[in-house]
Amino acid sequence: MNLGEEIFGKGEKLTRPVLIFRKFTSNSFLGLPLTTQEKQGSWYVETELKGVKRWAMLNQARILDKKRLTSRVGALDNGQLNRVKRHFLELYSS
Repeated sequence: MNLGEEIFGKGEKLTRPVLIFRKFTSNSFLGLPLTTQEKQGSWYVETELKGVKRWAMLNQARILDKKRLTSRVGALDNGQLNRVKRHFLELYSS
């Protein structure tokens, strides 16, 4: 169960799409939750995947185990991934 401002998933299993931002070990990674609800501010980065706009929530970054993954939705192109990385570093290095 999530607490406070943590974002919830949807459906019976409370799933949520996540961007695998950085792999740490063979079993763990840093994930950024994604939402299709438009968000503004430095904590969010707009991306597009399969024609659907999504916002990566930089303020909700967390370490996850690969056992939480259920299916692959797709992959961002290098330009979009670099944009997310740039915004992430700007947010967390200031």
